[in-house]
Amino acid sequence: MEIQLLNQPLRGGADVDKNNSGEIKPNGGKDDSNPSETKPDDGKDDSNPSETKPDPIKAALEEGVTYVNVDKLMIAVPGKEFSILATEVTQELYESVMGENPSNFKGEKNLPVEQVSWYDAIVFCNELSKKCGLTPVYAVDGETEAKEWRYDSENKIIGTINQNENANGYRLPTVEEWRYAAKGGQDFKYSGSDNIDEVGWYSENSEDKTHPVAQKDPNGYGLYDMSGNVWEWSWVSNPGSCYNCGGSWYSNAMDCEIIVGETWNHPYSTLSGLGFRIVRSTGK
Repeated sequence: MEIQLLNQPLRGGADVDKNNSGEIKPNGGKDDSNPSETKPDDGKDDSNPSETKPDPIKAALEEGVTYVNVDKLMIAVPGKEFSILATEVTQELYESVMGENPSNFKGEKNLPVEQVSWYDAIVFCNELSKKCGLTPVYAVDGETEAKEWRYDSENKIIGTINQNENANGYRLPTVEEWRYAAKGGQDFKYSGSDNIDEVGWYSENSEDKTHPVAQKDPNGYGLYDMSGNVWEWSWVSNPGSCYNCGGSWYSNAMDCEIIVGETWNHPYSTLSGLGFRIVRSTGK
């Protein structure tokens, strides 16, 4: 299957206001240019050093995250022109968009969705974009309506898949974007620590299952579970070999390392240890 990438320059933020996008910026306190914008901080109230403020990501997850308020989990990546979901796509979020939950492990709304193919992930991105009033990123033979896409007997999408870099909708991260976000501005082996048990669910601590997102420590950008829990799909120009990043609940520790932790699967593959997270281009 032929894949074409539309190498057009990203427009200068006509559709997205970086200082008032509902996204969280990961450098503590408030943005002086926009006093109403919230950023993750160290969990302390400056006016009362002994008072601990709730983590905004965990508070949003407890409240419930669907397509209506997904922006509460989007974090602007410093130095880059994209924002990224603070967690893997949860079953609650996926079901609110797609009307179904294909996961093997169920029972808690904030478990990561799994058993989703690369094709499922790009369909989700377009459907979420539409529900949020954004321009879909992906098209097959020029068609952005996923319900019009055709599949063969192996559940492969028939036609040429394009990614529109001018679109402001949700999409999969590239491997490079994923690695940059996973490092979190730090120099650790895993995303957020040199100790995998602090930041990830893997074969030695997972009890052979996925776990609700954001239970381990985040990295320096406030991103959770980028090492372990479920592998994450990334965007590639040739989906004959689609990369998965970060390791999963059944992976060994090495496979959860930021650089080492990459493998590939066919785009139609579905596994109980394979999910995804989403990004959005934020303009210049």
